[in-house]
Amino acid sequence: MPRPIGTFLHVKRVKRADGTIREYYSNRKTGQSLGTDRASAEARIHEWLNAQVPSQAFGKATLDALIADYLRTTDFRQLAPRTQQLYRTYLEQLRARFAAMPVELITPPWIERLKLNLQDQPGRCNHTLQVLKIILQWGVRLGYCKSNAAREVSRISQPPRATLWTAQECDAFLAAASGAQRLAFALMLYTAQRLSDVLAMTRGQVSEHGGRLFIALRQGKTGELLDVPVHAKLEPMLRERLADASGGLLLIPSPRGRPWMKRNFSRDWDKATRLAGLSGLQRRPSAGRLDGDYGDRALSD
Repeated sequence: MPRPIGTFLHVKRVKRADGTIREYYSNRKTGQSLGTDRASAEARIHEWLNAQVPSQAFGKATLDALIADYLRTTDFRQLAPRTQQLYRTYLEQLRARFAAMPVELITPPWIERLKLNLQDQPGRCNHTLQVLKIILQWGVRLGYCKSNAAREVSRISQPPRATLWTAQECDAFLAAASGAQRLAFALMLYTAQRLSDVLAMTRGQVSEHGGRLFIALRQGKTGELLDVPVHAKLEPMLRERLADASGGLLLIPSPRGRPWMKRNFSRDWDKATRLAGLSGLQRRPSAGRLDGDYGDRALSD
């Protein structure tokens, strides 16, 4: 099993002049500075730990050893940080259950049984099958197994999600959602930004001119930041957030005041949709139905 990174990740918290807390990360063992982004610091700690583990392909051809070898490859290290984080999530889930399993015993029937156990979570199932296919291909190259058994197993088909939310669905979601989810929903709805962009938004992107709020958004083609007037229905929610000193610089911090892990935010979002009695909708409200009978109530409560 992988060693916990908490032993090696050192966090230094500095109170800034404006009262906010800034966290600086470093490797407790080596003293190396790891910057101010926790997810990036944790990823670098994982890479450092994996570099300390020699290859175990000969004599111990287990799934745990194969995963450790894969995490040391340039193919993995060249992935985008968010992709690395996603892969790690599913690889660690496999490790937790099957670390000691010999790779040569991973056969198509075995994977089909794993697929059956995960069929009620099609998204998780398909991601697991994808990373298993990737590491088994490396298993072939490194001599862990003779063939990639995951190539023979198909993914679970998922029904397409609706791309538009009705006014009633928007109201139902906002009535059931937590404060963070409500603001994230409104920011996506009224700025047409993706979830990842919204979760990265900070207080510094919001300014006020002539009594009206503006938010700096990055232009898709040029990458330039442009100040865009805040929609009238979004403005009260932003003002309420700006008046709250908790949560640091992020507009939508996690309950612990840190950047959201996307999977945790998605779980919270899905909980709100279940409470609202909704299903089959993307985690991104459409800006196509803002007019008409869309109620002010849900955004101003």
